[in-house]
Amino acid sequence: MGRWHLHAACLALLVAAWAPTCYSKRHLRLDSPLAAFTSKTAYGCPKHKVFNDPWVADNVAFTYAIVIKDGLGGQVTRMMGVYALAEAMGVRYVHSPLSCIGHIGGQPHWRNQSCDGIDPADAAKMQRLSSFLSLANTTAADTSSWAQELFTKGSWLMLANVTETALRLQRPTVVRIEWVHNFLSDCPDLFFHVPAWRPSNPQPQPVDRQGSSWLLDGSGSKRIVVHMRRGDVTSLTTKRALPTSFYLNVVKQVIQVCDFLGLDYTVEWFTEAGSTAADHEDLLRVRREIPNLTVLLNSDILWNWHQMASADVFVTSKSAYSMVPAVVNPNALIIRAPPATVCKVSCQPSSWLLTEDFEGNLSQEALYYVRRRLSGDAAAAAQEQAAMRTVLQQ
Repeated sequence: MGRWHLHAACLALLVAAWAPTCYSKRHLRLDSPLAAFTSKTAYGCPKHKVFNDPWVADNVAFTYAIVIKDGLGGQVTRMMGVYALAEAMGVRYVHSPLSCIGHIGGQPHWRNQSCDGIDPADAAKMQRLSSFLSLANTTAADTSSWAQELFTKGSWLMLANVTETALRLQRPTVVRIEWVHNFLSDCPDLFFHVPAWRPSNPQPQPVDRQGSSWLLDGSGSKRIVVHMRRGDVTSLTTKRALPTSFYLNVVKQVIQVCDFLGLDYTVEWFTEAGSTAADHEDLLRVRREIPNLTVLLNSDILWNWHQMASADVFVTSKSAYSMVPAVVNPNALIIRAPPATVCKVSCQPSSWLLTEDFEGNLSQEALYYVRRRLSGDAAAAAQEQAAMRTVLQQ
């Protein structure tokens, strides 16, 4: 670009910044956009004033835009994000059931119009999904004749733009949203706008959860559940895998807390059978070092989700596969690794506990928090901090 063109481009940007009216690239008018984002929702999401209009509440709806053939975990997480986004903005939600899923072999696969080549087992999973998670329409209106707007990668301003246009034209509109990571990055507690996914202050899990797990049958033990991602990790997705030492270290620290408190516990380790000698050795190490252990290999994904969604402590992988049951189990103690530089699907809510590093080390403050959560006695936690430090250093 020549110097004159560069100066012209800079001048154009300055003019746009001072202009009283902002136009999106689709020329949708929105007056004073920055000033209108001064309010926030109860859980910290920016909310434009246009969403306060009563007409908008009944005539604008969000839905998940199914445009990629991606894994079940990734798509369900996005669908849940769209549902929570509708709750946060106070608009309607229209449910679009999944019609295509696939598996990550490097990158998501763009689908064709007819969803050709769907594996019968994957089709069965989509049919069974409602038994685990049901996201019902929040509008009784027939939206088939409403205007449609597709946002592959949307933003708060784009949502406000299209909503303002719908209001100005009095044109009911369904906003189809695919990626939600932009919204989750800005508002990690987005899921809390759905009451069922909101922590109860958070309250400790009940000790006796009779019938909640096939392993316990009401025994009263604390259930420590782990998802160690291995099955779909390829040379292109190794950055999404955590070392086995991460999971081992986290679980051992939680076990130390349980032993200190005199709590019975079980450990359920969900993973996939590897094909290499290193994978085999990793599983042998897990079996050697973790007591009260049950290893579950290649078990049914929806059955796994039911078990993870009823855990007392859930150690997640860097995967949307474990993001789904973590979100619907808000009163569990969720422990995960630090986020990637760019938050994509699985941005963590504020109630989740992050390790200090990718080796699974928890700070002393985090360990005190684990103790408070598992004991349910915040006052005792302060009195026993010194004793707790001695036990953990042994």
